[in-house]
Amino acid sequence: MRFLVVSVLLLAAVPAAAVEPMIGAELGWSRISIGGENFNPLTARARLALGLNPDWEIGVVAGGGIRDDEAVNVTVAIDTQQAAYLRYSASLDDNARLVLTLGYGETTLDVQTVFPGFPGSETYSGLVYGLSLQERLSRWPNWIGSLDLERWYDKDGLGIS
Repeated sequence: MRFLVVSVLLLAAVPAAAVEPMIGAELGWSRISIGGENFNPLTARARLALGLNPDWEIGVVAGGGIRDDEAVNVTVAIDTQQAAYLRYSASLDDNARLVLTLGYGETTLDVQTVFPGFPGSETYSGLVYGLSLQERLSRWPNWIGSLDLERWYDKDGLGIS
């Protein structure tokens, strides 16, 4: 619920005349560290954003896991992942940009194990921040490829990146 409220407030605060709509699709691996073990489930997300000018973007991203990861009798899956964010980008050259991301996000993990004491499905929320390197694709000038590194959660022995 907090995610929905933050998303609506961010998008409603943008003047309609100054925006450029953007959509995107992301495929990647999440790195989840639980008690010294690392899991890397495959994820897919959709991004909807408004470009405020060439340097600033405001938007939302949502998606979930495509493939679970299993190790040491523990299976970790990302059920859902969503965030509202603000991005600032700086031009490196005519086609490349360095992008800083700051927002609020929620990740729902499903941890299954034969050992007692794991929570099963639980939602973790908080500050999301990241760094991205983007390159405009020469054959398709309206398309951008990027490499993103983001931190979604890091508390109590649990890290989601």
